[in-house]
Amino acid sequence: MTATIIAVLNDLWDFLWSQESKEIVNETALTLETPRKENVAQNTPLIAAPEKQVFLNPPQTNVDGLYGDTAYILTTEAKAFHRPVWTFDGVVKSFPYATAVTVLGYEGRFARVANDGSTLFILKDELTTHKDEIFAEFHTGEIYSANHPDTKKVRRLIRDEFFTTELCMPLLGVEFVMYRLLLAGRSIVWKSTRPRLAGQWQNLLKGQMGIQIGIMPKTGAVFEYTKADGSGFLGYTKAVHVDDSIVIEGMGRMIEGEYKEEVLTKEVWHELRPVWIAIQ
Repeated sequence: MTATIIAVLNDLWDFLWSQESKEIVNETALTLETPRKENVAQNTPLIAAPEKQVFLNPPQTNVDGLYGDTAYILTTEAKAFHRPVWTFDGVVKSFPYATAVTVLGYEGRFARVANDGSTLFILKDELTTHKDEIFAEFHTGEIYSANHPDTKKVRRLIRDEFFTTELCMPLLGVEFVMYRLLLAGRSIVWKSTRPRLAGQWQNLLKGQMGIQIGIMPKTGAVFEYTKADGSGFLGYTKAVHVDDSIVIEGMGRMIEGEYKEEVLTKEVWHELRPVWIAIQ
């Protein structure tokens, strides 16, 4: 009897031990998970990805994405440097408003530009390749009041030579002619006599070096005559045809502030008794 009880107890012990072992194995299997990818990444050295390449002078790019394009100074005066950085006493040249430069590339916020054979750096925000931001456009019959955008462009370009901005005057013929001469690369050295009214330029400029005054039409010359009421008119001679008819453009010949491009036959302009002032 005793031996039978002992045998039963041994069998029960073996059964319980085998069940506990299975639970231990299963529990161990649950805790031994496959290492996560992030853990591997943290513990395994990786080859760093190559950094994005940055060009100091991006090819085929400028203010408008057109490499080598002509740009214009948009501010009153742009400071130029030998290197693309602001440094003490580093300004080597100043470009006035509307100066044309060629964009060669970029370095950071600076543009490398060429002008008159030299290569310098200016802030690219001081440039524009849009000519209509700088230069005025004129349309026959349009009135150019003091607040007209193109009136402001002309006065900014000629630096308000006649002090008309503060007087809120419409665009004058003398201003328009000065603007056209400036675009043609010509300028006048004025004496101190004021005011420089239309109709009086031939007297103010008579005898000056580089000035020729005559009664025959000449392309690119200033067209001037005195009206019946004693006031004067200044225009710009855009063309002279073989039949001696002329194309003139000007401001305020008939209506104050009005731009007109006109064709005058020889008979018509001859009656006006004009003179042509050629400026070299």
